Amino acid sequence: MTEEEFERVEQSNGQMPGIEERKVEIVVKSGDKFSFIVGVLGLIGGQYLALRYPELFPYFYTICMVALVANRYPLFASEKCQLFMIDFCYFMNLSTIIQIIFYPNNLLWFKANYVLCMGSLLNAMVVWQNSVIFHSMDKLTSLLLHAFAPFTVHLYRWGVIPCQAITAEDHLTLVELVVIPFLMYMVWQLLYLVVVELLLAEMIKKDPELSFSLRHLATDTNNGMHQLVTNIMRNIGVMQPKEVFNAETVKTKLIFIIAQLLYTVITVIPVPLLYISYNFSLVYISAIFGWTLWRGSCLYYQDFQDRYQLEFLKKKKD
Repeated sequence: MTEEEFERVEQSNGQMPGIEERKVEIVVKSGDKFSFIVGVLGLIGGQYLALRYPELFPYFYTICMVALVANRYPLFASEKCQLFMIDFCYFMNLSTIIQIIFYPNNLLWFKANYVLCMGSLLNAMVVWQNSVIFHSMDKLTSLLLHAFAPFTVHLYRWGVIPCQAITAEDHLTLVELVVIPFLMYMVWQLLYLVVVELLLAEMIKKDPELSFSLRHLATDTNNGMHQLVTNIMRNIGVMQPKEVFNAETVKTKLIFIIAQLLYTVITVIPVPLLYISYNFSLVYISAIFGWTLWRGSCLYYQDFQDRYQLEFLKKKKD
């Protein structure tokens, strides 16, 4: 942080009356503290249940997800982002919760959840650049939406959470790996299109500030998926060299629908090996979880560095 940046921070801070500024700061800090406490206690509590009372872990997962999603909705609604909550990750968490709570011995449903959770959801932590940031409830929620379900089905698969229907010698057939999971995926995709293209089409058209996955991916040029799809489409001639996405056109919608389907197919490729090899599954999950820890540590380090520089410049100015 340069001295000029420090001056801008000082000037921006001076735009708000002192009392109001302190009130906002207190509220923000209190929220961060609460999120940090919840995150750390949740991590410790989840590990304790998984190791000591694994039969209770599905209920812990369910309660956490319901609480996190309920807490997120008012925030997303205020920011006109509530349609993000019909994305595939929410659908898969709902499917996993219903299956493990009400139909724990339905092996076909469990395997379909396993394939999609260990494939699409687990890798989404990398695609969406999730980070372990305990003091941010929003970042913590995004991380757990992608991490909780894969971790839960992993515990079921390897007998940590007992289930009569699942045996260590089991494997995935072609139908269990491809047909049933992708039928589930198509059900979600059709429901998603019905909501955004039929039921809420008029509202979406009238409100350009309303954000949802397709609109976000089409407009966020810093998003990795946006950049990847753009480069591929231009290289194969589907898009002109300087053409950009327009979320309102059929062309853009079809491109991202197909792109997400291809992403899901690619992420499913290692799942058969994950299902039959505990060691590979453990390394695979640890690598992705470790990546989110690394991102979190980098963000924390950058934040501490900025704070140190700000404090140093402040003392220098004094």
